[in-house]
Amino acid sequence: MRTSPYEAYLQAQRERQEPPEFQTVYRQRCRVERIIAELVYHGLRRTRYLGQAKRQFQRLWLAAVVNLKRLFRLAATQAVDLRLLLRHQQPSWTGPPASAGTATRG
Repeated sequence: MRTSPYEAYLQAQRERQEPPEFQTVYRQRCRVERIIAELVYHGLRRTRYLGQAKRQFQRLWLAAVVNLKRLFRLAATQAVDLRLLLRHQQPSWTGPPASAGTATRG
C-alpha cells in the first residue's frame, strides 16, 4: 500500500474540519461562492475598460445589477409589491437657493 506525499497534510486538514465552529463557517462559504459565481456569470472576469478606476466602476455597477436582480427575485417569491417603496416620494428639486446666483467674484 502506498501513501501520498500529501497524506500528513490531508490528515491535518480533516482534523481541522471536525469542530462545530468550522462547520458553521463552512456553511457561510457556499453562500459567498454562489454570489461570486453569479457575478462571474454576469461578466466579473471580463472588463471592457482600461484603467483601474473605470474597471472598479464597472464592478460596482455589476454588483448593483446583481443586487437588484436578487431583490426582484426575492420580491417575486415572497409576493412583495415593490411599488410600495415608490409611495414615499421625495420632494421635487426646486432649484438652487436664491443666494447662489448672486455671488460675485472678487
